[in-house]
Amino acid sequence: TVAFGAGPPLNESLLNIGKRENAAYGWKEVRSIVSPTFSSGKIKLMFHAIHSKVGILLENMAEHAEKGASFDIYDEFQALTLDVIGKCAFAVEANSLKNREDSFYVNCREFFRASDLNKSWIIPLALIFPEFERVYSWLRPYTAYGRAEQPLIDNLHKVIKERKKGFGDFKGMDMVQLMLLQDEDRQTKENKAPLKRDTIVANCYAFLLAGYETTSTALAYTAWLLAKHPDVQEKLLAEIEEHVGNDVMFFFFQGCMQ
Repeated sequence: TVAFGAGPPLNESLLNIGKRENAAYGWKEVRSIVSPTFSSGKIKLMFHAIHSKVGILLENMAEHAEKGASFDIYDEFQALTLDVIGKCAFAVEANSLKNREDSFYVNCREFFRASDLNKSWIIPLALIFPEFERVYSWLRPYTAYGRAEQPLIDNLHKVIKERKKGFGDFKGMDMVQLMLLQDEDRQTKENKAPLKRDTIVANCYAFLLAGYETTSTALAYTAWLLAKHPDVQEKLLAEIEEHVGNDVMFFFFQGCMQ
């Protein structure tokens, strides 16, 4: 909700900026920093990280196929989504696909579980009485929702602090690094002050909120439809083999960008 999302860590994200008068930047300025990180060229730099996580998912699928028993594919897609978001947005080498006890996986799942309207008392209150926004913001750290998100936020602050210290030494590519590069370009060309760490944290965190359940649910629903319609599944497989061959990942990336 807008009310419960007010204040840290989301007040400087594109999801919430401009709703509070003490925001450090305007929506347009933050958008000019965040949007370039999602250009086709920048996303392509993170393509290898995504590809490697999908490879692990396929290994899991092969193991399930060998056993011949039913399994919850939605759980697999949730783990895949968290691993990709962890790598690309949180600079975390999560291993949710192989280890359901992974701290990033556990904290993210608890965060979304605690934010369920049926399990949280404070979020319904925020919906009914949005005028008490500041009270909800103060209560947030003491809720299950707030306790689960704090390790995620703390890790982002730590990563950004370390990246800024050794800015030229990091050779990988993720959302944190892309935003830092964009900020450096902004400082050089526009003579702007360095971007606040809270702003980078807020927008990386917003990526988790926007991408986790939407992506995993879409993947699970697609898998369910294909399982319900094996004739369509066979037709799709034949078309992929005919037009794409083994280079499925690159073809899919090009299609998304177009």
